[in-house]
Amino acid sequence: MDAMAARDQSDKGSRHITSSLSKKIREVKQNASDVREAVQELAEAGVGRRRWGAASRLLDALFAGEAARMLARLLICLYYVNLAYADIEVWQHLRTPEAQARMKRWQDDAPASHLPFPYLSVCGLMPVALLAASGLGPSWLFCGLLLCYTVCNDAWMTWGHLKNLLLHKGRPSELLMKQLALIGSAALMLAHSIRDAPRLRSVTAGLLQAADAPRVQPGRGRSSVLLLGRLMVGVMLLVAGYMQALRIKARMASAAAAAAAGAAPQPVLHHYGMPDGHDSSLQLVECLLAIPLALGLYTAGVSRLLCLVLLAEAVTQCGWWGAGWPSWHYRQHVRDHFFTNAAVAGGLLLMQSFGAGLFTVDSLLAKQD
Repeated sequence: MDAMAARDQSDKGSRHITSSLSKKIREVKQNASDVREAVQELAEAGVGRRRWGAASRLLDALFAGEAARMLARLLICLYYVNLAYADIEVWQHLRTPEAQARMKRWQDDAPASHLPFPYLSVCGLMPVALLAASGLGPSWLFCGLLLCYTVCNDAWMTWGHLKNLLLHKGRPSELLMKQLALIGSAALMLAHSIRDAPRLRSVTAGLLQAADAPRVQPGRGRSSVLLLGRLMVGVMLLVAGYMQALRIKARMASAAAAAAAGAAPQPVLHHYGMPDGHDSSLQLVECLLAIPLALGLYTAGVSRLLCLVLLAEAVTQCGWWGAGWPSWHYRQHVRDHFFTNAAVAGGLLLMQSFGAGLFTVDSLLAKQD
């Protein structure tokens, strides 16, 4: 009897996964059909309001469909896959003769005999991230685990950076601020998974609403969570813009000093004689867009534009796949920036499908109409 019950339970699980996969395929096909219809409508539209309306429907089909939400989940989960791969890289490096020699306290000490393989990252974090990206099975559970991991990991890192900032007068880290914004991205991914779990949906209906559910007036609980997500991303972008303004100021001061000395201005170089990869004018654009995002003004449009700008910055400034990096850990740092940018962009892609909630300028303007 126990074997039959276990077999029935396994069959139910398989049927549920197959049904979820079939549903996603149907939704993606419908989304592709909507995009084709919107493109055809835009091509046939003339000038004026009709063309603007067709363009708006095309943007909605591209950004608010199931394909865009699946892409958003993938962008967020690739960040965790990269973390697991980075642990493998560190483990491989520590096994090299050079690293073994550097780890000796004294020259005659024996080399480290056993370096544990990062099983927790490879067998835990990476599979959970891939399952969360697929959206199959109990994806709400996998997304919840990723959210807990992000909160714990970022809390530890934040404490270390705060000590450095307060006790040693350091400066805020842009990568840290982006990683804090990932908490909001992971929370939105969890909310997107709730739509496939009817029991959970009834419990969390007052907090977060699935993207494809009928739009109703959001409650204060859900609006508070969305406000927190907007503020976390907004603060991250404002800090990045502030750091970029400091770089521009330093560059202008260096050029002025060189001109006063009658010399040509020299490029600013950092570690290993490499240019500063953080130096990007796109961060000023992100800083400007962070203000309406935090206020909840034109939330959907601003989120979409910010998503594209973050991806553009990742591709143009963080091309870790290229050659010429001075060391493996330098390439790893660049890759961390790339996947962090991509994950925040994925969170913004989910945010624009959820809406901003009650505590927004958009909500106030809607009440006045």
